[in-house]
Amino acid sequence: MRQMLYCGVLLFAGSMLGIGDACAQVENYNESRRALPKDVVRCESDEGRTRQCPGDTSGGVKLVRQLSDSPCIEGTSWGFGRNGIWVTQGCRAYFAIGNNRGSQASDLLRCESGDGRWQSCPIESKERIYLVRQLSDSPCILDQSWGRDERGIWVSQGCRGEFKVAGGHGLGERVRCESKGGKERRCKASIDQGVRLLRQLSDAVCVKDQTWGWDEEGVWVRSGCRAEFELR
Repeated sequence: MRQMLYCGVLLFAGSMLGIGDACAQVENYNESRRALPKDVVRCESDEGRTRQCPGDTSGGVKLVRQLSDSPCIEGTSWGFGRNGIWVTQGCRAYFAIGNNRGSQASDLLRCESGDGRWQSCPIESKERIYLVRQLSDSPCILDQSWGRDERGIWVSQGCRGEFKVAGGHGLGERVRCESKGGKERRCKASIDQGVRLLRQLSDAVCVKDQTWGWDEEGVWVRSGCRAEFELR
């Protein structure tokens, strides 16, 4: 029964993330968890403590099954960075790692600066462009290593990223806020309804109301949290 339930979870994950025949990978799954497929990670916050679980998150992360009574809320009690998934506040869950872009994949434009060279990626729209996901180790900084001109998007200095044209999916203004040296930093912004953590950039975890938050003046971060936020 437990194996059938677990297969159901993985079939759901596979259908959303293109993981493949997830059930075939867990035919020998047992209580020791030794047979977890490589694209599924179990991460647990014991006694409310923060825990980091290593994994390749370059293709995104999706929560596929919550195990805890404590809620698992992205950006609050779980999230991910370059080195893996983190959980806190008692969140325990299975996470699928892979391509979680789903139906929005066709809305994204990938533009890459190979060997540090300047590269132009043409688009027809004149709407504003947002950086959705940085793919490179080299930073993608607006008007420094990426931007737009009359032809479309340009990248340079090794920036590789996925970009999206504003409109159609309710994209809000984005702001990057970084706590350096563990110090608190405030990033001024105009906020109407709230703020959502889009992407953690730091190894230090970004937990809402602990290491990041917002008020009438903008977004604040502390304790080494570095991330991109969406303003609503």
